[in-house]
Order: sequence, then structure tokens, then C-alpha cells
Amino acid sequence: MVGTAVAYWAVATASRHLPAVTTSLGLLATPVVSAITATLWLGEPLTLQLVVAIVLVLGGVAIGVTDRVGADRGRLDSLCAWPHSPAMADYHATADTPAPSKAELLRALRSSRDEVVALISSLPQARLEEGRYESGWNGRQILAHIASIEWSYPRLIDIARTPPSEEAAPPTRTMKGGNDSYNDRQVAKREHLTVAELLAEFDQNRAATIQAVEAADEALFARRIRSAGGVVGPLALVFHQIAVAHVLGHARDIAGDTTDHG
Repeated sequence: MVGTAVAYWAVATASRHLPAVTTSLGLLATPVVSAITATLWLGEPLTLQLVVAIVLVLGGVAIGVTDRVGADRGRLDSLCAWPHSPAMADYHATADTPAPSKAELLRALRSSRDEVVALISSLPQARLEEGRYESGWNGRQILAHIASIEWSYPRLIDIARTPPSEEAAPPTRTMKGGNDSYNDRQVAKREHLTVAELLAEFDQNRAATIQAVEAADEALFARRIRSAGGVVGPLALVFHQIAVAHVLGHARDIAGDTTDHG
């Protein structure tokens, strides 16, 4: 009775944190766990046929999980396949770029956050002082840009809430003094912060971004907007390009090379 209760609790807990496909694939390994447990605890013989069966089951589970991860990664990469440097003004939504659903956007926001933190945390301090990227910044200044601009992404949702006008142009908002001037000011304000402090700011602001997306109505993400940087398209696509692809592009640049990108 206790064993059954624990098993159901484990499945329910996993289902809250993992996709249904992943949980289902994990359940396929139940006979393997049973066979191994019987061998270790009850002294049941481990025959050649049983070993072959275990290998086949685990192989099938591995293939299923790998295919699932590959499909998700391919989906993310297809959405990220857009130019991300040197200037945000060059970014634009294209007709053949698929717009993510709200759920897909949330997954991408979380996974890109984790990737940025992992990439930057793995780099030596000296690496972040090298390179010349957008606006002539080095790696640490690019991180300051990523951390500082993150707070503004929920404003994209406010743009989508703007009542449509009679003009053909989609609703938008602009930064005071222009994007470049605003970004320079924000980076300069963070000149004294350490890499750990910048990552903490990014993580805190990304949590607020995720919370804002979670609270927004699904219908908003289909509304056409124009970001302050000139990205035009449905809110979901503009949000993904700026908050996911743009940010990942910078982080991967820093981790991948130190050449001049400006």
C-alpha cells in the first residue's frame, strides 16, 4: 500500500514539472526497475533474455527522450534563427518565422535564462573584459546591457494592450533619447557591478518578465505590435525575438569568441 502511494505521488509530482511525453516515457522503465529490484532484493536470476529486454526498453526510452529534446531544441533554434548583432534596430519579424504560443514562449524564457546564467558563469573573469561587441562594449558590458534591458520587456505586453488606432502602423513606444542613448546610460550605471551582481539582476528581472507573461491574456500574444527597437509582428514573436533570441545571441557571442562584432 505504502509503495503504491509513493509511486503515484512520484508520478503526480513529476507530471507537474515535466512534459506529459517525458513522464510517460519514464513510466516505460517500470518493468526494468522491477526486474533489477527483484534481482537485488529477492535474489531472482538475471537471465540473458532479461538483460536483452532491459537493454531494449532503456534504449527505446532513450530514443524517445532524445527525439523529444531534439524536437524542442529544433523549435527553439528555428525561432532564434534571426540576426542578433550588431544593432537591435536591425532585428525584424519575418513572414516565415513561426510565432510561439504563450506556453512555448514561457518555456523559451526559462530555458534561455538558464542557458545565459550557465554560459556566463562558466567563463573566467578575464574573458568578460575582452572582445568588442555591440556599441564597442566588452563582454561584461554586454552582460550589463542584458541585465538592465530585461526589466523593460513586460512593457511589450502594455504595448499590446494599447487600443488600436485608425493608423495602419501597429502601436509602439520609444525610449527617452533613443535606444542607443538609453542603453549606453544603463550600461554606464552598472560599471561598478560585479559579474555575480549583474547575473543576479538579470535573473531577478527575468523572473518578473516570466510572471508578467504568465498573467497576460492568451489573446494579447496574437496582437501585432512594434517594439521600441523596430521589431514588428505578433506580440509573441516580437517578445521571443527580443527577450530570447536577442539575449541568447549576446550570451553565445561572449562565450563563443572575443572578436570584433561592431
